[in-house]
Amino acid sequence: MVKKDFFSGVISREFSVYDITEKQLIYRIGSRFAFRHNNEIVAYPSKQVVGKLTGRPSLLKYGADISLLDLSSNKWISGNITETSTWRMSEFTIHWNGTCIILKSKPDILPNEFYEKGRTELLAQFKQRPASRLWTAKYNMDIFSIKFPDALYLLALTAKELRSAPRRGKK
Repeated sequence: MVKKDFFSGVISREFSVYDITEKQLIYRIGSRFAFRHNNEIVAYPSKQVVGKLTGRPSLLKYGADISLLDLSSNKWISGNITETSTWRMSEFTIHWNGTCIILKSKPDILPNEFYEKGRTELLAQFKQRPASRLWTAKYNMDIFSIKFPDALYLLALTAKELRSAPRRGKK
């Protein structure tokens, strides 16, 4: 479960990510003050930074640079996420480690889905809980593939939330 903090950062959203019991914190998505939004994903209990999202200046469509820590090599792998929406549909394209992943963004009542470009296998999905629409936003996230790190999906959720939600603690 991903819970947006009621009092988020000055520039960017902040989230806490819990295990299936919703009691054990497994990731924290924090923000640092910067001209554009600047988020970091910290894994718990190690408190190791495993992902970074830095907004890029853009007048029309959303864009950000991402960097994810490859735990096996202990090296950072860079990529980007861009909004590729049309008037009919909202999408985000993630380029990371030689792969293109599409986040098909849907209205709040439907799940937002991740696919590898050109493939039909559902990699992950998230959906806002109906009861959280009136207060602090909470999302259920399901990850079906271990091909990509959890942090990739969490950064994409952060980007979508930044792009779509008004600037306040609740949605």
